Amino acid sequence: MKLLEVTGLSVFYGDLQALFDIGVSVESGQTVALIGANGAGKTTFLKAVAGLLTSKRGNIVFDRQKIGGYAAERIAHLGMALVPEGRLLFQNMTIEENLIMGGYTGRKGYWTLAKIYDLFPSIASRGREMPFVLSGGEQQMVAIGRALMANPRLLLADEISQGLAPVVVDQIYKSFPAIRAEGTSIIIVEQEVKRAAAVSDYTYCLLKGRVTLAGRSEALGFDALSHAYFGT
Repeated sequence: MKLLEVTGLSVFYGDLQALFDIGVSVESGQTVALIGANGAGKTTFLKAVAGLLTSKRGNIVFDRQKIGGYAAERIAHLGMALVPEGRLLFQNMTIEENLIMGGYTGRKGYWTLAKIYDLFPSIASRGREMPFVLSGGEQQMVAIGRALMANPRLLLADEISQGLAPVVVDQIYKSFPAIRAEGTSIIIVEQEVKRAAAVSDYTYCLLKGRVTLAGRSEALGFDALSHAYFGT
């Protein structure tokens, strides 16, 4: 069953068009990778789907509801959660308070504080600390945990490996099977092609606001991906 279906999505920043007629779909239980270089439109796509951008055209259907005109809060209550680029933790709140904030929608489900700490043991004993004392990787774990506390059906993960050491990124990516096992579909925005393809079922490549390649991740060859990614 299609959980998310986006068709003909175009997004504007004033007179500047950032996305051109984008089509993306996500099946229930699926992980989809959205790859592309800086400026390709990946973050813009996530923000548009999550209701954070209003200047757009096209259709966005989530769980069989047209949500293109919905506010971000309403979309969150329907079961979509965003892990924003740069993490954007509340710096004046403790780790535990940040996590609890993720559950403001009141959606019931598997994810609780205890389950988040089981998923990310390295932050389990640090609930009373402030975000700025954590490493970048630990902060990213908190950001993912905060989103999961909303018990989403669809998790939007924006550039979660950006600026992190490879060993930390590996730890974070190893959490995805457990997240999917509890019924959450995932869209991963990533610049690193091989890593994204390794954990995803389906891949879309964006270049200058357009989809240049789409297909099952395991079937996409390096040459095709390189051409779609760089436009060469």
